[in-house]
Amino acid sequence: MKKAYMNWSGGKDSALTLHRVLQAKTCEVVKLLTITDASTGCACHHNIPLALLKAQANAIGIDLDIVEIKADQSEAVYQQRLTRLLKDYQQQGIELSIFGDIFLEDLKNYRAQKCAQAGFTAIFPLWKNDTADLAREFIDTGLKAVITSVDTQKLSPEFLGRYYDAQFL
Repeated sequence: MKKAYMNWSGGKDSALTLHRVLQAKTCEVVKLLTITDASTGCACHHNIPLALLKAQANAIGIDLDIVEIKADQSEAVYQQRLTRLLKDYQQQGIELSIFGDIFLEDLKNYRAQKCAQAGFTAIFPLWKNDTADLAREFIDTGLKAVITSVDTQKLSPEFLGRYYDAQFL
């Protein structure tokens, strides 16, 4: 069975992706990889605190590796640190890179290209799946999520802190 690392954001899509992969038993996920922002101490894009990401990894039982981005750090420095970690992954026999992306073809192509250049095969288990179906699947699996931010143009602030469940949908 091929070994993989999961690009872990700590969000619902990452959780559902990992759940699917683990259930399918098509590969062995041996690492979670998170990119964090040094100024916030949180996962990039999702703003999930590092302490929560570590707690998630601990609960899942898969080691979490962190690449930290600093505001004053060049892209080249970030790429060097990431490349060093990915070379370590290759030495461990890891061949696959798993992403929870659903849309954004340009981003998917970019990720797949970067993975190929680094010697990994990118896989996208949720790609182009219907989001309503994914929402129901997430809930049906028993995974849990709490609403931590809302667009107040679309939802009332009272949705903050609610569980992402059938009632929420």
